[in-house]
Amino acid sequence: MLPYEELLMTLDKSKPEHEELQAKMDSDILRFFELASSIKLAFDYLGFGKESKYTAGPGSNSASFVDAVSRLPTLSLTQFSGRDQNWLSFMNTSDSLVNS
Repeated sequence: MLPYEELLMTLDKSKPEHEELQAKMDSDILRFFELASSIKLAFDYLGFGKESKYTAGPGSNSASFVDAVSRLPTLSLTQFSGRDQNWLSFMNTSDSLVNS
């Protein structure tokens, strides 16, 4: 068997695995856009980037609700690995970050 024939045979054997991976990636990309759309709707609902209905009024020194939310500190949360033995540590870390 010639080297290129061996390569073609190897590629043919891995095709189902690649098709399965492509389907998963397509699903993940679709979910990403669904989440992005949900986030945009939430920002629109809160008036993010627009004059907020929560502004105290002209001449006021009070920040609007949107400005206050935009100044909240960001949290760097770790992603749960899915392993049972890591759940308690993950939960305790997340809880202490959010409730501190």
